[in-house]
Amino acid sequence: MKYITVTLNPALDMTIALPGPLIPDGLNRSERADFSPGGKGINVSRALHALGCESDAVCILGGFTGSKVRSMLTEEGVRVRAIATTADTRINISVLTPENSARGTHCEINNSSLRSREEKKDEKKKDDRTSVRPVSETSELLYKTKLLLRRLIHQSEGERTIVVFAGSVPPDMPQNAYAELVRASRAMNAVTVCDCDGDALRHALAAHPDYIKPNLEELSSLTERRLLKDQIPQAATEISVTTGGETSVIATAGPYGAYLAAGRECYSAPAVKVEHIRSLKGAGDTFLAAFLYAVYEKQFDPAPALAFAARAASKKIASPGGVYPDLRKT
Repeated sequence: MKYITVTLNPALDMTIALPGPLIPDGLNRSERADFSPGGKGINVSRALHALGCESDAVCILGGFTGSKVRSMLTEEGVRVRAIATTADTRINISVLTPENSARGTHCEINNSSLRSREEKKDEKKKDDRTSVRPVSETSELLYKTKLLLRRLIHQSEGERTIVVFAGSVPPDMPQNAYAELVRASRAMNAVTVCDCDGDALRHALAAHPDYIKPNLEELSSLTERRLLKDQIPQAATEISVTTGGETSVIATAGPYGAYLAAGRECYSAPAVKVEHIRSLKGAGDTFLAAFLYAVYEKQFDPAPALAFAARAASKKIASPGGVYPDLRKT
């Protein structure tokens, strides 16, 4: 198998550990601060690497933060296919406090995309949150992404290719960006997987990817109702059926376990209990990578593949936020 991941809105993740409770209106001194590459597609590539699989991580990177993401991925052994942009790659922040403190928390702050130098110079656009790059550059980035994707799929030389589109779409890009990329990849007989949310996910679903991977909140949004545990299988099945069974729905629901709806068939696996939760960041991405590995590398049936992925995600949850444990013995 050949794996490709596409991340349109990557990040440099910064994890700050505090020695005690967070003081909302006072000075906080960190115990330590760590950086790691971020973005859902990038996390899938990192998890695949931890499983012993190579992948091409296609991502749009810019500025010193983008250079840092690229160098860190390269050091890990992940093959980076960077597309350069004038906008600095954003920084996402996680704040951790001790579990035994009065208010043990894991607070995440996902930043919006950082503006390019050209946009900062244009005072007329300074209050426009969708303005990240010049329009001409945004169009060029999407064109380059599609071109690179086609080249990488073509280079597979008959080897089956899986393309994972994951993460948010930057505000200056059309929300149907993943949908267009899914259609281009499907036209070249690639297996396509989408893990995004909101309008981007709705557009992507209309392109009938082979898989989507919503969590419980995203599945509820798709079905436009707040789902209870017992309603998850039916909701996932309904979505798969609306695509004529072309799209399988991998639904992760935290402590409620995970489900796979393929047409009218639905499979499930329970969640794996984790005694000491270190970080939830990247757990869903690890689950997705492990599921694909189990199905396409190990030829597992759906239920055992879900169980394998749940065990892999539990290992990630028990590890520090920016660290991917060895998943080959999951």
